[in-house]
Amino acid sequence: MTAGVIVDPEAVPLLQSLGVDDSKKITEKKIPGMAEEIRKICFGKYKVLQINPAKYNELYGKMKNLNVLLAWTHAAVIEDLLEKQDVKLAIADKFGDEKYINDKLKTKGQAIRLIQVPKAEQNIAVAAASIQARDTLLKWSNGAKKTYGLTLPKGASSLVIQAGKSYVKEHGKDALANVAKLHFKTTEDVLRLERSTPEN
Repeated sequence: MTAGVIVDPEAVPLLQSLGVDDSKKITEKKIPGMAEEIRKICFGKYKVLQINPAKYNELYGKMKNLNVLLAWTHAAVIEDLLEKQDVKLAIADKFGDEKYINDKLKTKGQAIRLIQVPKAEQNIAVAAASIQARDTLLKWSNGAKKTYGLTLPKGASSLVIQAGKSYVKEHGKDALANVAKLHFKTTEDVLRLERSTPEN
């Protein structure tokens, strides 16, 4: 999920009073309500580009580079927001060489000043965007639970690997593309463990 939010000056104190911060510092329970309030405060000035695992794996298969894929999603969000309102400055989290996003921006995007910094969530607009992205991810995760009857832990713990093994056992390894990023090492661990499990 890649998200962006345009924060006008008058929206800043409202977002601050709401407690907007890096989404990783906010509990899952609070995210949906906070995301909804951000959408009200910044009405019509936000964008979430949702790429579910199957589409992500398809795009990664074509681009073969995570930074290129991230740059494409960031540029797409920036360009969409510029259609809603002209801005002079955009701030993005730095994940690689700055040229990645800059090379993907089109005419409008090339006209703005783009700042890329590590831990950009310290900026309230980026923090608001991170909350929108996490809210969308949580909604997808809850939908996946209903669709596949499986709780999908996040990260790369043993619980994730065990859930992956259970999923592969029930749905087959090809279906793993629907719920996981296939180029991640965790996926290799799931499939390696699955292959090493003796048959009854």
